[in-house]
Amino acid sequence: MILELDQGVPRQRIARDLQCAPATVVAVAQRFLSLGDDGLLDQRAGDGELKANERFKAELRRVLLGVPTEYGWQRPTWTRELLCLEMERLGFPKITVCTMGVRSTTSERGWLCPSPRIARGIPSEESEGSPG
Repeated sequence: MILELDQGVPRQRIARDLQCAPATVVAVAQRFLSLGDDGLLDQRAGDGELKANERFKAELRRVLLGVPTEYGWQRPTWTRELLCLEMERLGFPKITVCTMGVRSTTSERGWLCPSPRIARGIPSEESEGSPG
């Protein structure tokens, strides 16, 4: 984001490409200008316990191997909203739809499945190549 801004890419295009609001691009740029590299760190890093932990992700993968009707829902396919509701019904903390990002993982059956987007600090090289 910062490199693209430095290259003159318009904030609206960056926002569209990263699927965020233009105001987010501006806020990140302002934090970077005032705090340097520390401004790039996830500002939520110290806000409590991680909700989408390994146990959550394992259960999510299990849920995704089925269809909503197997869990009592009327929809035949999973939506991010429905996944959030089901995970909460299973006793996990409430997760917002935006946290249930569009990055995908491959299930045991070879399907692409939504995976919670969990960003802490600067993205690793492994996550840089994946969408979302």
